[in-house]
Amino acid sequence: MRKLYLLFLILSIHAYDTHSQQPVHRVSKSYFRSDPFSTSFGAFVQHLLNDPAITGKKVERKTDSTFFSFEGTYSSFNPFFSKPDKIDVVLIEFSTSVNDSLPPDTLYSYQLIAFYADDKDGEKTVKKEFERIDKRIKSYFAGSNTEDNPGGVEGKLYNYFVPYHLLAPFSLGWYRHVESKQLYLVLTLRLKPIENETQMPYFIVR
Repeated sequence: MRKLYLLFLILSIHAYDTHSQQPVHRVSKSYFRSDPFSTSFGAFVQHLLNDPAITGKKVERKTDSTFFSFEGTYSSFNPFFSKPDKIDVVLIEFSTSVNDSLPPDTLYSYQLIAFYADDKDGEKTVKKEFERIDKRIKSYFAGSNTEDNPGGVEGKLYNYFVPYHLLAPFSLGWYRHVESKQLYLVLTLRLKPIENETQMPYFIVR
C-alpha cells in the first residue's frame, strides 16, 4: 500500500511559474478533518496521530536516513457527497526541487485517498465527485492546469495555483489502478512548516 501512496505523491508533484494562504485553507477546512492551517504544524500532526476516528495507523518516525510518514483509514469521517468504499489519510515528508536554480527542499504531502469499485457505477461516481469538487473550489485559486493520464496512469489531474508560488499547493486527481481493480479520488495538499507554522511551499516574490 505504501508504494501506492508514493505513486500518488509522484503523480501530484507539479511546478508552475505563477495572495495569501486563504484559498488553500478554504480547501483544507472543507475536506480535511485535521486542518494544518488552523493551528501550529506540531499541533496538527499530533491531532492527526491521536485522532480516534482513524484506524490502522502506521507511523514511521524521521531518522537520519528516513523521512516521516503516516497513514491510516477513517472509520466514520466522510467529507464527500458520495460514499467511498473507504477513505485513507496520508502525511508523507519528502524532498524535491522544482527547478535547477533552487536547492532541494523538504516538504509534506497531505492526502485524502477515497477508494471506489472499478465498475461502471464506481467510474461514474468518482468522475462526478471529481468534477463537483473542482466546480466548488476552482474559483478560490488564481489558475489551474489539467493533465490527462498523468504519468501514464489512467485518470485526470487538476493542479491549482496561487500567485508567486512555483509549486501548486493543491491538486485533485482521479486514477484507475489496473492491478488493484480500484478507482481512486486523491486530494493533495503540499505543506512547508516554517517555525512551527504551516505555509505553502516555494514563495518566490517578496
